[in-house]
Amino acid sequence: YKLCRKNGVWQSLIYNRLLKGAELEGIVLAVQGEELKVHLNIDENQSEADAYWFPYLPPSVNIMYSMPLAGESVRLYFPNESSEAPFVIGCVRKNGDTCEGTEDPASRYFHTEHGSEIAMLPGALNIIGGSEAPLSVTFEDETGATLTSPNGLSLNAGGEIVISTPNNVNISAQSQVLMTKGSTENGVSIEGEFHVKGSEVILNGNINEGYSPFADGGE
Repeated sequence: YKLCRKNGVWQSLIYNRLLKGAELEGIVLAVQGEELKVHLNIDENQSEADAYWFPYLPPSVNIMYSMPLAGESVRLYFPNESSEAPFVIGCVRKNGDTCEGTEDPASRYFHTEHGSEIAMLPGALNIIGGSEAPLSVTFEDETGATLTSPNGLSLNAGGEIVISTPNNVNISAQSQVLMTKGSTENGVSIEGEFHVKGSEVILNGNINEGYSPFADGGE
C-alpha cells in the first residue's frame, strides 16, 4: 500500500453530454400508479423483477390517468446529462397506417381499453360508452344534442328541470307516456286513452257548447 493525499486520486464526474435530450424506446413491462417498468430496446434481456420504476410524465400531464398498458411501446427521456432522473414521456404509435382514428388530424379521439371513447370532431363532440348496445351522448353543430341509451334514461336534479323551446316538444313512447307528481299517484297517463288523476282536477276551456240530455242505454 502507498499513502497519498485524497486530492491526488480524485477524479471529477464526467457526464455523457450526448445523453441530454436523448430518447430511448422500450416496451412496458408493468404499471403501478404513475410509474412504469420498461424493457429498453437496446437491452437484449430485461427481467421485470430487476427493472427500474420510471415516472410517467407526458406533455398532457397524464390527464384522466391515461397510463400506457403492458406491452405498449414508450419513450424514455433524459432531461439532463445525468442518468439519474429519466422519465417516460409518452407512447410510440405502431398502427398509424391502419388506425382510422388517426387519418384526419382535425379529428381527435380518446379511447380506452374498455371500449369507452370521447371523439372531438370538427362538427361534433361524442361521448360513447363501452357497452355493446348504443350508449352515447352526442353534441352536433347541425342537429343539436342527442342522448341514446339501450336501457333507462334518468334526469335527477336538486332543483328544477326546465325544458324550453320556441318550437315543439315531442315525447313519444311505444306503450305509455306517464307523468306523476313526486311519490303520489297524481298525474297524467297516455296509454291508448288519456287519463288524468288527482285529488282535484280542473279543466278550463274557451269554447262552450251545450248538448241536450241523452240516455246512456247502449243504443
